[in-house]
Amino acid sequence: MFHFGFEPEEKLVQQTANSFAREVLRPASRAHERSGVPVELFQRYWSLGFDRMELPVSLEGLGQGLLAKVLTLEELAWGDAAAAFTLDNLSWLQPVLAMMREEDARAIVTEFQHQPATRVIVADGRDLSLQVQDGRVSGHLPFVPAAEPTWLLLRTTSSAFLLRSETFQREPVEPGGLEAAGGSRLRLDKSSSFWSVTDPTHVERLWSRARIALTAMFVGVARAALEYAVEYTRTRNVFGRPVAQHQGPAFLLADMRTSIEAARLATWYAAKAYDLGAGDTARWAAYAFLEGAECALSCTRDAVQLLGGHGFLRDHLVEKWMRDARVLTLLCGGRDMASEDLLYWKEGEITPRTLAADTGGKED
Repeated sequence: MFHFGFEPEEKLVQQTANSFAREVLRPASRAHERSGVPVELFQRYWSLGFDRMELPVSLEGLGQGLLAKVLTLEELAWGDAAAAFTLDNLSWLQPVLAMMREEDARAIVTEFQHQPATRVIVADGRDLSLQVQDGRVSGHLPFVPAAEPTWLLLRTTSSAFLLRSETFQREPVEPGGLEAAGGSRLRLDKSSSFWSVTDPTHVERLWSRARIALTAMFVGVARAALEYAVEYTRTRNVFGRPVAQHQGPAFLLADMRTSIEAARLATWYAAKAYDLGAGDTARWAAYAFLEGAECALSCTRDAVQLLGGHGFLRDHLVEKWMRDARVLTLLCGGRDMASEDLLYWKEGEITPRTLAADTGGKED
């Protein structure tokens, strides 16, 4: 059992993230959707320390754990999930930096210091028939939520690779959600990696971290949808009284709140397990991902329904949050790969699937 009594530092960073989301991200969410996130906002995000919270002090980080990070990500995603996803880049590499040589890690951190708009994308290639031979990766990624990704953290059947943009080709794709981040299709042709790892324990740790961070964003966008729906149904009158006072909408709002609380607790539990190095972190990360994905998808959909026809108009942000949630929940392999990981999970590890048998892919 874990105790979720937050330290003063964790409460402070949560409050800071809430202020940033409320005062900066939410008011500009439609502008970010039209024109992308401006470079100066990346610089401000870096100066606030959000992107380097988990890095050790030796790498210009704040030395905080993943639990503090998920508190921050929920608040930022509440403001604008697309902008938060676009701004948060270096932190996806936190477990990678901890595993690689210190001089290489320091060089990457320095790159972000000078170019804070550098984009990092995490992708699961286990169901895409990627081929790995002699440490080189070939195949296609049909969609990644970044217009110009600089780094690609790619998982295959039993390995993880970190690749630079010089090693893969990019083609622009129109995104259906997370429009502030942009979209592209990637082609890898015997692409060499900057760094790689084959130890399954390390692969699962970095993937657990990615899933837990995404789940915090699921909770944030779901909470935004709930709060918006509550405010709308309290002030919109139907048959002589507010919509929220009718039994059907009231039950729906209660279900949304229950789902969010469950997903948040699952996220906190998984993050705490990660910070403590628990052997079953991968299982709790997959559980939390599934709970959070279902929460985000259902809450944003129900918020649109509670607004009626207005829910589909761009005058209200709920339609944007529904689209963003649908794209967010596809990342890191989506619900399908999380479910399969739980299916293959054994005590202390996740047994890799034989991708060649399942999809015709090959990994040497």
